[in-house]
This record gives sequence, structure tokens and C-alpha cells, in this order.
Amino acid sequence: MNAREAAYHALLSSLREEQFIQSFLEQWKCENNPDPRDYNFTQELAYGTMRRWRTLEYYAKQLAPLKLKRKEKALLLLALYQAKMMDKVPMHAIVNESVECAKKNCHHGFVKFLNAVLRKIPQLSDELPDDLGIRYSYPEFFVQELLKQADRSEVIKILDTENFPSKTMARIRAPDHHFETFVDTPFPMTILDRYIDSPDLYIQNVTPVTLIGECARHLPKPPRNILDLCASPGGKSLALHDLFPQAKLFMNDVSEAKIQRIQENLDKYQVEATLSISRGEEYPSDQKFDLIVLDVPCSNSGVLNKRPEARWRITPESLKELKSLQRRLLKHALTLLEPGGQLWFMTCSILNTEHDLPELENNRIFQKLIIPNKDGWDGGYTCIIKS
Repeated sequence: MNAREAAYHALLSSLREEQFIQSFLEQWKCENNPDPRDYNFTQELAYGTMRRWRTLEYYAKQLAPLKLKRKEKALLLLALYQAKMMDKVPMHAIVNESVECAKKNCHHGFVKFLNAVLRKIPQLSDELPDDLGIRYSYPEFFVQELLKQADRSEVIKILDTENFPSKTMARIRAPDHHFETFVDTPFPMTILDRYIDSPDLYIQNVTPVTLIGECARHLPKPPRNILDLCASPGGKSLALHDLFPQAKLFMNDVSEAKIQRIQENLDKYQVEATLSISRGEEYPSDQKFDLIVLDVPCSNSGVLNKRPEARWRITPESLKELKSLQRRLLKHALTLLEPGGQLWFMTCSILNTEHDLPELENNRIFQKLIIPNKDGWDGGYTCIIKS
């Protein structure tokens, strides 16, 4: 399976809700050991097509105003992404590879149709309508939610930013537990190669590190015991350990797979913690904590460049369900706080509607929202509430 075929099958697997794109690509990488350049090309193809799906649909309708099957549309949109949104991809390669993929996966009638349609792409206008959802490829509901909290020019910056591939960042852990973030855009591969297997580096965006650092400045004294209620993969707990190495660390998540991932990180980074598996809203209440980190499930609206499928799951119904879960988690977590303790509520969302829970409004002593930017910062939010 070559790079373009892998991108096609990764995309199709995601559309069928069988597997996330990244999971498929990791499996393909393990089984085929592609050249790093081929893997990066495949990842950009699959991620980019999913991110720009709505824009590409607009282009596709100009070329072929017919209803296509899912697998046919996926192949056409992959070709359009290469032609319209990637530099230096020869048109003849796009046509030839797409047609060959269609021969293996689609009806022969579609192969002829696709060949004819793809040859019309060079005549296709680049002009897009003023509709922000089509121009930048987002659900209309998400665009309208952003327009409720920011002016149009700021919303355009956000939408544009979250269509760019994410940048690799890392936090370097100094031997004396000094809390330091190393950020570069992009991260130098020479440094990454040197540290990738080292416990002295944790691949992590600057945003959660910054939020944790700012929250820490509001603590009256170092915590004695810390609970990370929704902990996987463990980056925030690791940062807290580096800040407060004397504190006892407790980490919880909902599944064996998540706990296994946490344990792998604990082993690599030589950190001790007490692990547990439970739904956060049902965590045992026989122990109290003076610091609780509650990084709740959210819309991922601040990291949509990293999680390409997530933007298409942002609906009124999904936000309602998420807020219900967030509130259950928050109400239970507050019962686990010692008197005078702090709870740090965190999300990777930039939507105000996910941060207006009554329990936050009534007890908040600090909050901060970071908007994603082209320097590579993710979007994220934190709020401190005190018992």
C-alpha cells in the first residue's frame, strides 16, 4: 500500500467510524515501515483532507454535481486537496495515482468518470464564497458559536490558524526539577532525536504547560497530595510532579488502555503514582486532596488542527452531552477537595459555552483562556476554584 492509498484508506476508515486517522496511520507505519517523507506526506494528505472537507466539497460540486458514494467522494476530495491546497504536487501524479487507487477500490464506471473529472481541476477557479464555514471548512454551528464571543476578524484568525498543521513542542525537564518549557517552531529535529527516548524531555505543547504554571502561582503553599482525575496520557501529572516533587500523586482514568499508557509514561519518566480505573464522577470519596486537576472531556475546539475528525463532531447535541458530563465530573470532584484546597478545571476548548458551568461561576478565583495561534500554541482554558 503506497502513501496515497494509505491516506485514502485512513480517511475511509475514519468516515466509516471504524478507526481514527492517526490510529490507522500508526498501524500502517508499523506494518510497512515507510520512508519518513512518505509517512509525513500520507499524514498531511489524510489530515488535510479531513480538515478541509467542507471546502473541498464546494470545489467538488463545481466539478461533479452528482451524488457520489462515500468511498468515491473520499478519493475525489483527496485529489482535490493535493491539487488545490498542497504545493509542488504534479497534476499528472495526482491523476495517475488517484485513478490507480480507484481501479482497486471502486466500480470501473467511476474510474472513467474520475479520470475525466480530475483533468478539469486546472480550470477550476480558486475563488470561494464569503461563507466562513465553507471558506475555512468548519460546521456552521461552530462558526456561529465563535462569532458570539469574538468579532469576525478574530474568528477568521482562529479558523485560519486551526487549518495549519500543528508544530512539535517539548518541555525539557531539568535535573533539579526546574519547571522549564522548550519551545521552537518547528522543533529542531537534532534536539528531538537526541531526547526522544530520554526521561529529560516530554513532547508537550506550550499551552497546558503555561496554564499549569499560572495556576501554580495561585497556590498558597505546595500541595501534599494531588489527584489527576482524567489523567491520560499523563503530561499534566508529570508537570505537576516536576513542580511539586514531594507531593503524593494519584492518577485516574476510565479504561485499562488509558491506564496502561499512563504507566508507560511513569516508567519512562521515573515517576511514582497511585493509579486507579474508574469513571471520574464515581471516583471513591474516602480520601481528600488539596489539589485536584480536572481536565474534562471537551469539544477539542482549541486543537482542531491536531484532531481533524473533531471539528465535524461539534454540534448542539454533542456540546449539550459534553456539558452534562463536565458538570457531573466537576460536582463530584468538588466533594473530594480538602477544606481550603484547589481544583483546576481545564479543557482544550476555546468555546465559552463549555466554561460557563454554575459551579465555576460561583467559586472561581482565577481563569485564563489561550487562543490558538500560528506560533504553534494550542487553544486551552483553565479555571481555579477553591473549596
